[in-house]
Amino acid sequence: MFTVQQLMPEQIDDLVVIQGNLLPATADLRDAYTRGLKDGKFYGVVEEGRVVGAYASSGISITVPGGQTVRAEIFSDAAVLPTHRRRGILRSMMSHHVQDAAENGASLSLLQATEPDIYGRFEYGAASMRLSLKIESRNVYIPSAVGDRQSVELTIMNSEAAIPLCEEIRRSLMSSRQGWAQREPANPDRWAGDNSLRYLMARRDGVYTGYARYSVRPDNQMSKGAVTVWEIESGDAESRREIWSFLLSLDLVDTVFVNSLPIDDPLLSMASDIRRCHITLQDDFYLRLLDIRAALIARQYASPIDVVLEVSDDLTPENSGRWHLTSDGVTSDCGRTEKPADLILAGRDLARTYLGGSTLDGLARAGRVAELRKGALRHASSALAVSEAPWIPTYI
Repeated sequence: MFTVQQLMPEQIDDLVVIQGNLLPATADLRDAYTRGLKDGKFYGVVEEGRVVGAYASSGISITVPGGQTVRAEIFSDAAVLPTHRRRGILRSMMSHHVQDAAENGASLSLLQATEPDIYGRFEYGAASMRLSLKIESRNVYIPSAVGDRQSVELTIMNSEAAIPLCEEIRRSLMSSRQGWAQREPANPDRWAGDNSLRYLMARRDGVYTGYARYSVRPDNQMSKGAVTVWEIESGDAESRREIWSFLLSLDLVDTVFVNSLPIDDPLLSMASDIRRCHITLQDDFYLRLLDIRAALIARQYASPIDVVLEVSDDLTPENSGRWHLTSDGVTSDCGRTEKPADLILAGRDLARTYLGGSTLDGLARAGRVAELRKGALRHASSALAVSEAPWIPTYI
């Protein structure tokens, strides 16, 4: 018989044993898990007094279409002892997480899936995609912009001075794109101990307008070093251009790796040679709706909508059934109904559309949405559409 309970700091050895089957049990890993246990973030599946599975959960605020933020929980670090696989332990952890997160007021749950099909069974759908790049920096540059260029000052700072400025810029951008997230509570000091990171700050008219967090790996031959860009943010187009120009023109560097960018990032239009950027597109965060009513009311819609959705959710039966969603584009309402369904879809597919990463039209063409009332599909798909692709930073 399994029980799920919060793990205590004295159970660090049990946690390291479980996670050690997936990751090397280094001192840094042990330190990270010790901090997580002290913060109450880890939960374990216990069988006869022994921890046989574990996962972590942490709260975030996430921006949804319209610029509002909603409470969400991230499910992470899930692991099961190899001797206890295929015994329902992951389902036990997932059921506990979904119930606990909902009770704590979260409307959404997010995760990065090692195996998407597994989490699809728990009604998680791919909510955002991301780009990673390997740029031949000797052959790629940023051409001049059209129109008048305004002066941007670039400064390299140490982490102590830069981190508070980076967090201030991130907060100012929080409502600018669906998917932007902030941990609760915020933890800017998570970067402070990494001496390999460098900070490039952009400033215009005395105001900091953007930054890049990056690291440099020198090469023994001196001319083939590599830069990894972990984070680059700016709400100002000229600042972003200048930051990229700097990173692509560093001496003794011939490759710039970029960890994560939105699929519609301006760099794709700025780079002089897109083929030499060697772009990889991949799925990123998966999302599930914990509270359908609260989630659908929280976001805004691109146009008025009046539709009845029939949703299936095997893990959370209270989400299953027919939901009548209405909105005038500003205020929304959603509730249970006995009216005939206009569209039928699974919870995971509703989750795919929630931030705008997928469209109902597209999912219908893939056989994932059934239209029962003519015209309802296009009507609802248009209302859920967004102008920018969702992007959830991996460094939250």
